[in-house]
Amino acid sequence: MLEYFLPSENNDTAELLRRYERSLRESRSVYFDAEEIESIADHYIMKENLPACRRVVALGERLHPSNTLIVFLKVKLLYAEGNFDLALQTVRELERMEADSEYFIWEGMILLKQGWIDDAKKVFWRAVDEERGQKGMVCADIAAYLIHESPLLDDAVPFMERAHELNPDDLSVLSDLALLYHRLARYEDAVAVTEKNLDIDPYQEYEWYRMGELLGNLHRYEEAVRAFDFALSIDENFVEAYLSKGQMLFDMGSYIKAAEVYEMLADMPDLQGDRAGVLLFIAECYERVEDYAVAEGYYRRAYMLDDKNADACTGIAVCLLELGDYGESLKYLYRATEINPSDFDTWIYIADCCANMDMLDDAIEAYRRSLFFNWKQPEVLMSMGGLLVDLGEVPEALAHLQEAEQMDANMKGLASLLTVAYSQMGDFKTASYYMRKAMAIEKEKMQELMDIFSSDIDWEKMLEG
Repeated sequence: MLEYFLPSENNDTAELLRRYERSLRESRSVYFDAEEIESIADHYIMKENLPACRRVVALGERLHPSNTLIVFLKVKLLYAEGNFDLALQTVRELERMEADSEYFIWEGMILLKQGWIDDAKKVFWRAVDEERGQKGMVCADIAAYLIHESPLLDDAVPFMERAHELNPDDLSVLSDLALLYHRLARYEDAVAVTEKNLDIDPYQEYEWYRMGELLGNLHRYEEAVRAFDFALSIDENFVEAYLSKGQMLFDMGSYIKAAEVYEMLADMPDLQGDRAGVLLFIAECYERVEDYAVAEGYYRRAYMLDDKNADACTGIAVCLLELGDYGESLKYLYRATEINPSDFDTWIYIADCCANMDMLDDAIEAYRRSLFFNWKQPEVLMSMGGLLVDLGEVPEALAHLQEAEQMDANMKGLASLLTVAYSQMGDFKTASYYMRKAMAIEKEKMQELMDIFSSDIDWEKMLEG
């Protein structure tokens, strides 16, 4: 990103821009020194207003011919325009006049754009060597450029580590180095750097938050939760820390504790964000402990805040389904399909409700809808096959069961259903094969079906065959 190597703007820059732009509107010739030309041009480069920048550089060339500041501006403009060959030629001409670290930084940037990565790194180190003042800052800026402008995270590490060596107590360098290690999945290194950062200044809520994230990646969950607690002790309105702590507790299986954390967040009067989403998190926690009545209440609160939230609507329905209120569940499920008709899971829940209410034709139609939106669902194919067997539609049932078998041959319950389907089709040899398989891997399910179809099929003969 160019902002790493362009000066920051201030009030003087704003006044300078007003004076320059007023001269354009009034078509007046106004004198600007080279430094002022540089500030104006840098502003337009940052704003990606290249036509305006070209006008400023042309003015600079007229007012200050051969001034190195203006020539350097031309390098920046050529870089922004993508004319890297001419930019490289021009910056090297400047380097021959003066070994300025800034020139070498821009040469490295140009070489990177041309794909000469090793050459660019050598030039970047030359820039560090030529810098007479803030070597650490130059190293940090080069590393930041490599991180943000290029997929060269590994190449950024030596520069950021050198910045740390030169400025060991610089908090921003420590923070950036930890972030770089984090992105490279070097979590132990990131933790060590973040610990040093917090030793220098323990009142940095974001660094505690990052520590929690890092410890979570290392599966040190209890330590991670404590780190989030430190972040929240510094800033009790730190939304991301609440969310991450809640998620960490959820992943640990501490669902009620996770719900309590989310409840604190949901009760924040000035919560900036999705309060309905937080309520959904709480509801899911109670679902995990099978407290469906409480979960339903939180889903309803979320739905009251956002009646177009399909997850809230489906959540209410699933809780009602688990509580046995199938009719009321169906009402919310069909409302969810109005919000999001292509959610294949919702159609499965509809099928489950209909099946429990002996509305088998409606259940089969719901399964078909689900498969329309996601055909690769062996469990749905098996369930639909089972209902079709119950309805006596055995050829169609068998087709779906065979399709399910192609996707997952060892799915629990499939061999038993195939046994019944083949036997009802009169293919007792194939049925006998699946019956033996079922008795080996799902004997309880097979015996359940044997009881149901005891009057239709001679199971003893099947076992003998």
